[in-house]
Amino acid sequence: MSVSITLDTSALDRLEQEAPGRAGQALSKVANDAAAYMKSHMSSSSPAPVGSAPGVVTGNLVNSIQAQEDGPLDWSVWGAGYGLILESGSVNMGARPFITPAVYEVAKTIPDAFGVLVEE
Repeated sequence: MSVSITLDTSALDRLEQEAPGRAGQALSKVANDAAAYMKSHMSSSSPAPVGSAPGVVTGNLVNSIQAQEDGPLDWSVWGAGYGLILESGSVNMGARPFITPAVYEVAKTIPDAFGVLVEE
């Protein structure tokens, strides 16, 4: 008695070919969502209370925030350099975080964003 098993790997083959492009789309979405969250959650008062997002005076920081593709499957979100000082504070100024809250909020969407890797 012999048994023959045939496995259709066409879906796996297609996934292997399409995954890099789909992963790039997912990374783009996550990076752009993080930038959008940072921009939309700035404080309306300046100076902002310690512990809340920075206030907008000139718009320089909020206008500088953008997602950028640095290479294949490599994205970053950046903005004006002084944003890091606002994020963590200094010896003379309390922290006004806006990056960390964005990361935590957008991290919740990563499983759905990367679900496109396996969708048909």
